[in-house]
Amino acid sequence: MNIIACVKRTPASTSVALDASGKVKTEGIPHGMNPFDEYAVEEAVRLKGKLPGAKVVALSVGVPEAEDVLRAALAVGADEAVLVCDPALHGDTMAVSHALAKAIEKIGGAKLALFGKQTNDGESGHIPAAVAAWLKWPSAVSVRKFAAASELEVTVERLSEDGADTLRLRLPAAVGVTKE
Repeated sequence: MNIIACVKRTPASTSVALDASGKVKTEGIPHGMNPFDEYAVEEAVRLKGKLPGAKVVALSVGVPEAEDVLRAALAVGADEAVLVCDPALHGDTMAVSHALAKAIEKIGGAKLALFGKQTNDGESGHIPAAVAAWLKWPSAVSVRKFAAASELEVTVERLSEDGADTLRLRLPAAVGVTKE
């Protein structure tokens, strides 16, 4: 069973400038793994420990420099890393979500795709649900805890306006995770 942890290279600072079109200027500033994606990698590695034979594959769609965030994922327990590079994808959420979905299909054997709840640069939070839609998988976002996991399903706690909901998702599924 492959658990895919999707990661993005983002500015390592919260004080960034915007260009005339409203996009984040990234040249000349330090970058690292999107902090929310760090939670996804941590959870993927935790789940790997609970599911015999599971493997964590870190996946990123971005510039060649995103190799650094994949190395960081490998350093904390991911077993493999895949980088999809295409400058045409930069800044296009739907194109990135489609590329991620196609990469997940190509990797094969994926039962669970984990994402941070959003990125610290665009903060849209659309990617987990969009990838799930492309793959025709169920999804949940704002997940704070995996209460149970098996080869067939996961039980998760999702933050809601009224507190938290408990959901059971049949696998394969896509999940956007957060920390409380």
